[in-house]
Order: sequence, then structure tokens, then C-alpha cells
Amino acid sequence: MRKGSGEAKPADDDPAAVVRDFIAAMHAWELSAAAAMDEAKRAGENGFLEKYGIQAGQDAVFAQFCTPKARPYGRRGSFSRPPEYQPDQETILGVAIESSRRAVVETQRNTGFQSRRRYVLLRQGGRWRLDSVKWRQVDGDWRNGAL
Repeated sequence: MRKGSGEAKPADDDPAAVVRDFIAAMHAWELSAAAAMDEAKRAGENGFLEKYGIQAGQDAVFAQFCTPKARPYGRRGSFSRPPEYQPDQETILGVAIESSRRAVVETQRNTGFQSRRRYVLLRQGGRWRLDSVKWRQVDGDWRNGAL
């Protein structure tokens, strides 16, 4: 809620909500991608990224939540089992609005390597969009990650 307004913030006006929604969308995409891959294997087919819409599904998530830019280390249909993105297992630790155009949302993943993530969001077209992510190493250094 905005202070004193009584109005709910649209999800794309809240950087933490954008990150939560992105994680949930990626989780759903990873589950559908795994199911499509299983179907392709049962049918003995190759080229399942395009034929089964796996890449198109990931592209749709990125179009909805991420800044449009070349991503040299992009996922290109990459997914995990169990899914890398787990909405119930990634906690928002904090939000820093650094300027009217830039925000950082820090999270803690409670599965796998249990690492921290820093999602950088940029305001474009009146809404927050994910631009990049960093993950924290055991030694405390932050490394660039791939969305």
C-alpha cells in the first residue's frame, strides 16, 4: 500500500513484487520445460526447445520481467530439476531504491547452495524491470549471474 493513499501498489511499481513474480514465473516455466522435455524424450524427438515452445516460454517471461538487452550469458532454454527458481524458498531480505531509475532487491535462497542474490532493476516505461543478478560467493565476493 502507498502511504496514506489507501491504494494497492501495482506489482510492477514495487521492485520486490517484480522479483517475486519473476521467480514464480521462472519456476512455472522450469516445470513446464521439464515436462516438455520428458514428452520429447518419450517421443524420441530432438529440437524440443523450439518444437515444444520451451524457448518461447522463457522468452515470454524475459519479455514480461526483464530489460530488453543482449544477454551474452543468457539461459537459452536452460532449466533445472528441481527448478532453480523456488518461490517458496527464496526470501526477500531487503530493497534499496537507489534512484528513481534503479533499485536493488537482495534475496536469500534457502535451497541448493543457499546463496544470496542481488537483483538489479531499472525503471523503464514506468515500471521496474530486472536488468541483472549477482550471487554472493562463500568468500563474500559478488559475481555476475545469469537471469
